[in-house]
Amino acid sequence: MERTPIGALASKIDQEVMVRGFVDVVRDQKRMFFIVLRERTGAVQIALDKESMGAGFEAPSIGSAVTVSGKCVAAPNVKLGGLEIQAMTFTINGLAESPLPIQPDSALDKKIDWRAVSLKNEKDFLLFEVQTHVEHLMREYWLKQDFI
Repeated sequence: MERTPIGALASKIDQEVMVRGFVDVVRDQKRMFFIVLRERTGAVQIALDKESMGAGFEAPSIGSAVTVSGKCVAAPNVKLGGLEIQAMTFTINGLAESPLPIQPDSALDKKIDWRAVSLKNEKDFLLFEVQTHVEHLMREYWLKQDFI
């Protein structure tokens, strides 16, 4: 099965999909795990039935890289675009160290040292994306004006 970007899930309602991303939030309920999976194009809620995952299954730590296959369904009560994936398979590709080496309120120098981890945070990712875009525009201007 081919990977579906989370941003394209709205066109895949009632179809089987496979998504990959990083665990952003884990909510452990009595019979279910609800996991928010985030990647570059967005975020989606994953519903995992504890019984179908087996007795030894434990939810992954925040920041873990996972692959999920399941049915994409409309769920109006879900705030993440009104979509949810009812997981049939759940694979942990890379378990993240817990706790992560940086926190959202860490100093900028620490975030830069741990850039690969800090870019998983949506706010930090947007900051670096804007900075990269501004630098690109400045470079284009300098090239057009024969400064460099």
